[in-house]
Amino acid sequence: MSPVKKVTSNKKIRAKDRRQKIFLAAIPLFAEYGIKATTTKAIAQAAGVSEALLYQHFASKDELFSELGVFICSKHDKILKKIKELRPSTSTLINIIYFLVADIAQEEAPLQQFKKMVQHILLDSCMTDGKFARFFFNDRMKQLMPIIIKSMQAAAKTGDMLIPIGQLTAAKNRIWFSHQLALAVTLMRKNNVIDYHNQKNLVSELAYFILRGLGLKTSAIKKYFHPKTLGLMTMSLMASTFNQEVDALCE
Repeated sequence: MSPVKKVTSNKKIRAKDRRQKIFLAAIPLFAEYGIKATTTKAIAQAAGVSEALLYQHFASKDELFSELGVFICSKHDKILKKIKELRPSTSTLINIIYFLVADIAQEEAPLQQFKKMVQHILLDSCMTDGKFARFFFNDRMKQLMPIIIKSMQAAAKTGDMLIPIGQLTAAKNRIWFSHQLALAVTLMRKNNVIDYHNQKNLVSELAYFILRGLGLKTSAIKKYFHPKTLGLMTMSLMASTFNQEVDALCE
């Protein structure tokens, strides 16, 4: 390789690193101030670059924010791929619901600081145009919804459901209720807005409550619901998913 090509290659690497630095610097700002109040000047200062250089990598603040949605959703791709490979069953339904709750509400989970930033961005989006929240929720749940529905149907066939699944729309709504309840509990717990007792077992209690709401029989939950084992599996999955990019945000 000629010296000229080497220089070009190094410049490309530096440009890529600079783009990533700008992008990662923007995430905490979006989380704290929201997209409207966050300025490109503030992002550039946090990244240690000029606004002119920022615009060389991102045409606008909106473009940067849109890329954030793709970045955050990609962090769960490996986990979601593993979940979608599971055989639909009562056990799988319980495993997925526990993961869903723990991923949202478990404070001891890996990279909790990053998750809190994401939750702040989601809340800000819900209170403004909703664009980011729609993208995030739909991207995530469209991957989980089919396996959850199939697992509910499998549980019904084996007699593990207390109430009929009903129409597909009703089943989907129950799953959305489950997701939104976990998110609501997490938000209410912030700053002790609601002082939930027994915080240590909150995820397990919430997951149990949701499973009952989905229609699972107590006998089925007792058979397959093992919070300690499920907790360890979930922690292991989440810890192996995130890379050094996100680690840098949580230092």
